[in-house]
Amino acid sequence: MAVDSTEGARELHQQLRGPVDMSRYEARDRDFAELAVPVLLSRTLTAEQCRAAHWRDDEQLPTTSEELRDLLLGYGYMAGRLDLAVRIALEDLGGDLPNRRWAVFSRAGWHWRVLLGHWGDRRGCPRSA
Repeated sequence: MAVDSTEGARELHQQLRGPVDMSRYEARDRDFAELAVPVLLSRTLTAEQCRAAHWRDDEQLPTTSEELRDLLLGYGYMAGRLDLAVRIALEDLGGDLPNRRWAVFSRAGWHWRVLLGHWGDRRGCPRSA
């Protein structure tokens, strides 16, 4: 039996770790809703894009933009769906980027808040979900 699987070990680990500050996760979810959801709702997503964004195989794909919006806001931040939003924004913006080095997806992904905010400014999108 592994040491960390005992009840005492779990309690000790929880005590040593201390309380978890959830504010950064809440901010990330809020930013995702405000910045990424409008990008994802800006076009009809293909089944291939949905699968690439890590929709579960047993999860029914949304058929309307309202269903998609509710699904995205219900789950909050998910890395695969954020990646899809960044790819869409890069495609839409072309060379009109806040930083030209962000034309590479791996770099743009690190700066998703600025990139998606820039996308929204260019599209005239309000910043609330």
